[in-house]
Amino acid sequence: MSEEVSLSYELAGEELRRIIAEPVESRLQYFLEMCSEAGQVWTIGADDELIVLANDDDDQFVVAFPHPDFGQDWYAATELEDVDLVSVTTQDWAKEILPGLKQSDISVLVFPTSEQEGILVDSAELAELLDR
Repeated sequence: MSEEVSLSYELAGEELRRIIAEPVESRLQYFLEMCSEAGQVWTIGADDELIVLANDDDDQFVVAFPHPDFGQDWYAATELEDVDLVSVTTQDWAKEILPGLKQSDISVLVFPTSEQEGILVDSAELAELLDR
């Protein structure tokens, strides 16, 4: 994974709660806009590796957030242990990580929250959306 990137924008608690309550399509749009604007994507990892999860149908995925506070909100509602929120530059995410995920048939669960599911997006499709 990429090295830590400094946080490029702050979130107020009220804004965080408002965005978390938005429908999944609105959160996807927010994810795309903020990742492009801020130049970073947040995910979970351990020992310099992405954490790959699976749903009940054994579809593999990684999670992605536009800001670590959203990742922390989601993580607090899971049973995961010993993982870190890590940042990756949006360019590395789109040009290196997403193609590797596509080769391994791993999707991306974009912006799940403690209150709602995220949207499962094909890695190649997400790369195209970020490239617009």
